[in-house]
Amino acid sequence: MEESRLQELLNVVQKNTSYYHLKWGSVSDPGKQNTWNWAAFFFSTFWLAYRKMYKLFFLFLGIELLWTIPAYFVDLPLWVMYSFYPLVAIITGLYGNRWYYLHTVKILHESQKCPDSQQESYVKTKGGAHLGIMFGLMAFSLLFYFLTDFALAHVPTTTNIKDIVRYSDDAITLEVFTEDY
Repeated sequence: MEESRLQELLNVVQKNTSYYHLKWGSVSDPGKQNTWNWAAFFFSTFWLAYRKMYKLFFLFLGIELLWTIPAYFVDLPLWVMYSFYPLVAIITGLYGNRWYYLHTVKILHESQKCPDSQQESYVKTKGGAHLGIMFGLMAFSLLFYFLTDFALAHVPTTTNIKDIVRYSDDAITLEVFTEDY
């Protein structure tokens, strides 16, 4: 990759540019080749929100929601339920640098459509990273997840009843009420 092109992309990155200079500079085409990203592996959706890749963040949030819904209707083993998180971590760690490269290329391309006087402010606004937005989106996703969990946990399914019996002292009460049947 040309050094001038790489420098333009690093202007979009703004934070931790030396890391991306090393990773993107180490492959011939960062848009098609993967390099490992430990931060993306350990923080997966947090990292996506921090790096302002909102479409991917909401995509993974939606997939997580769809992944958890069957657990309220079918009695799945816990390992099936919790296999989602390591899978997301591995995928994000493996593809994170490539996704971020494509994200910065898109921002750079979009900025060039703006008038010259607005290009720099567009790059500063859309590029970089934002800790506050990350915390806000994570708070939103946790609230959304807990509200969904609360609503689905109160659906009277066989699985929910089994979970009540399994995980609480309500089993004794349930046994007392159903003793005559």
